Amino acid sequence: MIKNIAKGYRNLIASTVKILLLIAVCAGLGFSIVYPLWKWATKSPKSYTIACLCLLAAAAVFLAVKSFLRLGAKKWLVRLAKLLTVFAGLGFITFSVIRGNRLAALVALPLIFILYGLLAIGFKEK
Repeated sequence: MIKNIAKGYRNLIASTVKILLLIAVCAGLGFSIVYPLWKWATKSPKSYTIACLCLLAAAAVFLAVKSFLRLGAKKWLVRLAKLLTVFAGLGFITFSVIRGNRLAALVALPLIFILYGLLAIGFKEK
């Protein structure tokens, strides 16, 4: 009986130590990755911004090419048109409301739905 209780406490302590070591490793890795980036961003914000934008653009191009190769030209262009319709429309509506031109936003909202519907129904994805 005492042997089982001791084994239970040993397992509990071993699990606690493992969790604490995992937390320490994660904190150490996080610090070792984030601190140099933070230092770079505070010392040279322009180069940091340019590097981040280049990485973001490279990731976007990679994902677009991967999607293009997987879907084919027609499906990819239709999906791109749908995506641009939604984001450009929401951007226009937001811009119009901020500028105080609510009438343009109200007119644009149904037009966006109509255009998206035409793209979705007019170009069936098979």
